[in-house]
Amino acid sequence: MVENKSVRILYMEDDAGLARLLQRKLQRQSFSVEIARNGDDGLATLGKAPFDVVLLDYSMPSCDGIDVLRIMAECKTSPPVIMLTGRGNEKIAVEALQLGASDYIVKDVDMGYLELLPVVIDQVLQKQQLIREREQMLKALQESEDRYRRLSAQLERMVLERTEDLQTSNRELEVFCYSVSHDLSAPLRTINGFSEVLLEEYGDRLDNAGRRCLSKIGAAATRMVQLIDALLDLSTMATDEPRLEPVNLSDLAGEIAQELHDLEQQHKVDVRITGGMEVEGDPALLRVMMENLLGNAWKFSRTLPDACIEFGKSFQNGEMAYYVRDNGIGFDLGNSGKLIELFQRLHLGDEFKGIGIGLATVQRIVERHNGRIWAESEVGKGATFYFTLSPIAN
Repeated sequence: MVENKSVRILYMEDDAGLARLLQRKLQRQSFSVEIARNGDDGLATLGKAPFDVVLLDYSMPSCDGIDVLRIMAECKTSPPVIMLTGRGNEKIAVEALQLGASDYIVKDVDMGYLELLPVVIDQVLQKQQLIREREQMLKALQESEDRYRRLSAQLERMVLERTEDLQTSNRELEVFCYSVSHDLSAPLRTINGFSEVLLEEYGDRLDNAGRRCLSKIGAAATRMVQLIDALLDLSTMATDEPRLEPVNLSDLAGEIAQELHDLEQQHKVDVRITGGMEVEGDPALLRVMMENLLGNAWKFSRTLPDACIEFGKSFQNGEMAYYVRDNGIGFDLGNSGKLIELFQRLHLGDEFKGIGIGLATVQRIVERHNGRIWAESEVGKGATFYFTLSPIAN
């Protein structure tokens, strides 16, 4: 219910007696009512002071209720209007409502219109309040949408700028890496070359300790060159977009196994490969991945008299996974997290050589193909590396 004391009503009525009657009736209910004798006076009064409701007589001289409604319709800030008429004409009611009147009531004392009018006024004011609240909500919503669009556009610009900065940084890093590689590799190869010359031409003038020192210098230089090359390959994998096409992992594994056998024919390793394993991926990157996985399996199982490597596939947690399994020396699964960190090696010593980048490279390649990799192993019981890739759709 609207508080009547705060409601100001303008009543346009040419019948002075009826106007005073309705005025006293409403004022007894605490409404504030001002009377205008005709439409022209009413419009002039509206221009001077604000009102909450307009009671508008339909039939007035010079400027009737319909004329007033047409004029008020041109003003967006006009208060709600209740049309009053002594004629119960449906056509008048429809015309008034079409022109913007909020309600319509027949001035029939027998029908109790004086008692009904305060209720109608209250309903009109409540409706007006709801309209204002709706407009405020729509305005707030529009402002929120505008703010969201501005923030989205700003975020998009920031992402584009950051992406461009990152691409620029990657290009600069790539140039820097190749420059460093060239600057470091050249003197290292020189050190290695002169170490070999010293051993070949002056080795007889050195004792065993001197020759061992030169051998270690040459081996360290060679290892450093390999490390630099591996780091460069790893950085390239982080920036180059994979070129996706069908790749037969079974055939690829067979080629790599044959290459490993040709390099170390003295080691007998039983390699078992499941046929027909096809995936979608970058052929060059997947070869590097398989070389690392099969190379590790070969390295850590080759000293066994019954060395065996298996490359196959199986369902793991509802998805197809490929695996490389060996029966070699294995590792402590508690340290498996270190396997894919740069320069981490779980097997030290000269028996199992490496630079600690192979599995980090494998992980990077798998992630570049939106896959994942994990391991299962026990010390002395071999190791299994699982990885997921996108299979070829049948």
